[in-house]
Amino acid sequence: MKYKKYIIFDFDGTIYNSGPGVMKASRYALESFGIEVKNLNDLRGFNGPPLWDSFMKFYGFSREKADEAIKKYREYYNVLGLHDGEVYPGIPELLRDLHAVGKTLVLATSKAQQYFPELLIDLGLDGYFDIIAGATSDGSRSTKEQVLKYALEQIEISDMTQAVMVGDRKFDIIGAKTFGIQSVGVLYGYGDREEFETENADYIVDGVKDLRKLLLGE
Repeated sequence: MKYKKYIIFDFDGTIYNSGPGVMKASRYALESFGIEVKNLNDLRGFNGPPLWDSFMKFYGFSREKADEAIKKYREYYNVLGLHDGEVYPGIPELLRDLHAVGKTLVLATSKAQQYFPELLIDLGLDGYFDIIAGATSDGSRSTKEQVLKYALEQIEISDMTQAVMVGDRKFDIIGAKTFGIQSVGVLYGYGDREEFETENADYIVDGVKDLRKLLLGE
C-alpha cells in the first residue's frame, strides 16, 4: 500500500470520534419535532451518512422536513457539538508521517465543509491535508460519491490505481468503488466487519496501528 500516492480519508469515525456531538445534535433536532430519544446510542446510525439521509431513513422525514431538522441540528452542533469528541490516538502521527514521505492527503467528508479548516486548526491537524472536500450547506453535495467526485476533480487524478479511500462506514467503500478506487475499512469507528465484507472492502483493519502498517508499509 505504500506505493499509493493519494490517501483519501473520511473524517467522522476515521480521523475524529465525533459521535457524541453528532448524536446529541441529532437528539436536539428530533426533540424540536416532539420526538423523544431516551437512549443516545439509538442515534449511532447518524454517524456516517449524510444528515438528510439519516432523518429521512430513520424517522421518515420528507426532504423538506429534513431540511428543517438540519437547521435545528446545526443550532446545537455549531455551538456545542463540534468539539464534543476527540481525534483518535495515533492519527496525528500517521498524518504527519504520510505527509512527510510525500503522500497527497485528501479529506473527503459528509460533514459540512464550512467547519473546515478552522476545525483542523483547533484539533492540531492543519497543514496535513492538500485537499479538503466536504458537503455543501444546501445539500447539493452531500453523498460520499458527490464529495469524492469533487475531491478527485480537485487533485486532477488520472490514474485511480494510485488512490485509496480510508473510512469507517460502508458509504466510504461504496463511494470508492464508484470511482474504481481501492478502499480500507477501519473497525475503530462506527462501522463493523459485516458491512465492510458485504461491500467487498479491499482491506479491513482493526486499529490505527494496523492502518499505519498498511499505508506506510512498516
